[in-house]
Amino acid sequence: MSVSTKYRDQLSELKEHQKLTKQARDEHAKKAASAIKQLQRSAQQAAQDLPPAVAAVSQTLDELEQHFTEQAQAAEQALRQAPSAPDVFSVDLNRIDWQRHDFRQELLATAITSGREQLYQFNDGEQREVPRLSQLLSVNRSYVIGSHDDSQAQAAAALGAMHERVCRLTAMMPHSAKFTFIDKQGLGANFIYQSSLPRTRHVSADLQKTLEEIMADIERINRSFTMQVQSLLQFDESIRRDEGFEFIMVANFPEGLERRNIEALARIAENGPRCGKYVFLQLAPGASYPSGVSLKNFKNAVRIGSDVLDATAPGRGYVPVTPPVMQAIFDGAKAVEKQASDLSFDQGTQFSNDLSQWWQDDPTRKVSTPVGGSGAKKNDLQIWFGEGQDSVCAHGMLGATTGAGKSNLYHTFILGLACRYSPQDLQFYLVDGKQGVEFDAYRQLPHARVVSLYTSPQLARSVLQELVDTMERRNTLFTEHGVASFAEYRKAGEPGGKMARLIAVVDEYQTFFEDDRDGEGSELMLKLVSQSRSAGIHLFVGSQRFNVAGMQKQQAIFGNMHLRVGMKMTAADITALNEFQSGGKTLLRACKEVGQAVINDSLGDDSSNLSGRIFRMQDETRKTLLAQLQQKWQQTYPETTLEAPVILNGSEQPKLLENPQLLHALKSHNQRPDAAAWQAFAQLPEHLGGLGATEWYPVERPRAFWLGKKPTIYGQQALIMRCRTAENVLFIGDNAEARVGMLALMTAQLAVAHAAAQVQVFHFDGAIEGSPWHGVVHAAAQGVGLPLHELSDEQLASTLTELVTELERRRGLSAAERAEQPLIYVVLNDIQRCEALQMQEGRFGDQQPSAAGQQLQLLLQKGAELGLHLLVAADTLRGLLGVLEKSALNHFRHKVALQMTDDDSFKLLNGRQAAKLQAAGPKPIYALYVEEMQNRQEQFKPYAFHDLADLQATCASLRDALTRWER
Repeated sequence: MSVSTKYRDQLSELKEHQKLTKQARDEHAKKAASAIKQLQRSAQQAAQDLPPAVAAVSQTLDELEQHFTEQAQAAEQALRQAPSAPDVFSVDLNRIDWQRHDFRQELLATAITSGREQLYQFNDGEQREVPRLSQLLSVNRSYVIGSHDDSQAQAAAALGAMHERVCRLTAMMPHSAKFTFIDKQGLGANFIYQSSLPRTRHVSADLQKTLEEIMADIERINRSFTMQVQSLLQFDESIRRDEGFEFIMVANFPEGLERRNIEALARIAENGPRCGKYVFLQLAPGASYPSGVSLKNFKNAVRIGSDVLDATAPGRGYVPVTPPVMQAIFDGAKAVEKQASDLSFDQGTQFSNDLSQWWQDDPTRKVSTPVGGSGAKKNDLQIWFGEGQDSVCAHGMLGATTGAGKSNLYHTFILGLACRYSPQDLQFYLVDGKQGVEFDAYRQLPHARVVSLYTSPQLARSVLQELVDTMERRNTLFTEHGVASFAEYRKAGEPGGKMARLIAVVDEYQTFFEDDRDGEGSELMLKLVSQSRSAGIHLFVGSQRFNVAGMQKQQAIFGNMHLRVGMKMTAADITALNEFQSGGKTLLRACKEVGQAVINDSLGDDSSNLSGRIFRMQDETRKTLLAQLQQKWQQTYPETTLEAPVILNGSEQPKLLENPQLLHALKSHNQRPDAAAWQAFAQLPEHLGGLGATEWYPVERPRAFWLGKKPTIYGQQALIMRCRTAENVLFIGDNAEARVGMLALMTAQLAVAHAAAQVQVFHFDGAIEGSPWHGVVHAAAQGVGLPLHELSDEQLASTLTELVTELERRRGLSAAERAEQPLIYVVLNDIQRCEALQMQEGRFGDQQPSAAGQQLQLLLQKGAELGLHLLVAADTLRGLLGVLEKSALNHFRHKVALQMTDDDSFKLLNGRQAAKLQAAGPKPIYALYVEEMQNRQEQFKPYAFHDLADLQATCASLRDALTRWER
């Protein structure tokens, strides 16, 4: 292409470009003109609208200013009227009067003072301090105070901040704050006040052991969590307070600590807050860490301000607490008792106030009741006996040191079951040990069959014997009806009569084995625990420890005790335990408070441990429940008389009107029993309320008289008088309470044995006039309406003459005629004082009976088989031999000896038995019954005379009962 052509083309392109540019510029100008016109129109419109808009905005601003002013005034007024924050939030703890502070109240440290905000100043110039708060219990944190770069002064301030934290937490939570102080470098010098605190953990010389105990606590508490509870803070207060919150305070960290110590602390810091364990580290200046660890191991650590604040300065930090104030805080927290936060009984038995829901549970397979709660649950601690779906629980044992809450657990257990099961379905044998009266309140419990207090070893073993006997009677009944167990018997409709489950609750069960050289208690207990479950009989025993002195065959016995309940125990006892595995022991070590317990129903296996707190049974609640149980019985069985339990009291004398045999005789007959009825009663077994006497022949006109209580459940000390030779009674011994008491009540019982027309009673009272014993026999006879011929000293001689004449008359009668004659009793109280009977000097200087004495000895020898009996009481053998020859003693078939001298005991009984009756002290009074013909001796507790009013009340009640027979 030529140059001209090339230029022309370029020129053409240039012209075309100029044309296009002109067109674009024209179009742009048109658009700009249009936009200008639109803008001019908008400006004119805006000019018209702007004044109203400005006015509206101005009005709104005025309204907002007025609103905020009113809000500010209201807020300031509320702040003025608001109560001050609790003392424990004060930035300066030194300004509080701790002598007047109420340490009974606790304030959980979900937030804690960590400094001071700017002082708030009101318009009138008043100022108010506002503490700076930081979260504590509600967050997953550990805490660091100070720095490794601190100077010695700054380190001291950091340590002071830790001390301030200890004081503040103690003041806020005096009952639930527990501290663990670790000071390896200072050997405890940085925490010299720790012994003044109410709750601290002992730090072992082997620090790792202590840290492992804390980690074990964390594991234990973690097992108590449920899906609904994510931290200890969310637990029910009554259970949470048992655990408390623990603050692990470490001074001069990490000086003196090994790598494993730091790793353990880091694990506690990371996992502890959820379980109420919080780590505080005060860093040592210039410290170096063991290889492999550092402060970075504490991943949730946050710093606490350790600046020392002056009187009004704001910021993060603290005001140092002076030593006197520290001591005042610690003393106040330590002095006040922990406030009760117990689980109440009605939390486990919610229907306790609705009697219509009582006695609805079926005992056929098992009986159970909640006794407490664990974790977030309030009623999941259960005690049960019987057969579960895939397990059995035959018997149980409880170990708890004094003051741990053992008695309260018994009450909760007994009344929990009593509310759920009818007395026809469940019955109790309640036995207190030697020093116990805890079960005294259950005299009125409809479910109680036996209540034994101050139980002696012999009596305790008799309880076991009775339970074994009951088991054997039940097994015989099962065989007769073709069933193998209590459950099968119930399912068969109880063909042999109603049968209840029996639970024997025995406190201080070591009493079984005391003074037991032959091992009888161990044999009985082994037989019971190994065989009685199928008979519906269960044993729940308790003591201060599980294994007790004197027990034989312990392994075999404990092998049948499926239920183990542990409460607070000594560290040594826990370590020695074989009844719990390692996990159970760990839980038991955490039982520090009253009412905490560990329950295991699988022979102590660790998979079945459950720990928590037992319901608190208040005294008023127990009284109310017992009254309601009586009411429920009356509503449910209005036509059935509630059978009174057998009451045993090892420290008191028995009472005639608590004698179940006498009560059975009185209540089971609507009229005076005839000879056949008395025979049926006498041959009835003792456990059914009879005498258990096989030799009862109406032809001998037998009569029963009760003298006291044998050391067995159902055994009453009775003597049976017959028209046989020597059927006379001698009471001898120095104890007038028992001697006169037995004589008087035996006289009163003549009204039970005989109608008034069938008996004649003559009485000589040799007791000194004005003494407590004079007139006692007369008062007893008068109280039951028994005619009594009172004899003076002079009258006694003539009466004996008349009785000898009557004796001769009866000799001439036929057997049938003799049987129609009234029985005659001659009651001689304190015979040694009868002048007419005193021995006289014979021709050769020897002592011979007086004329009246000879007649008395004739009556003793010949009268009983003809229906004339003598009841004689004397204080000493020497006094008795002052009116009777020694040979006359052979005419007393029934002798009752009280404590006497060795010499008198040998002369009377050919042994020292009567000299050893009160070896354990004067109370209770013991007596020895001697049946000469059968060579039988039985020790018992006699009825005793206390005062005239008591005797009259007893006799009046007896007379009222006899009135039914005479209608």
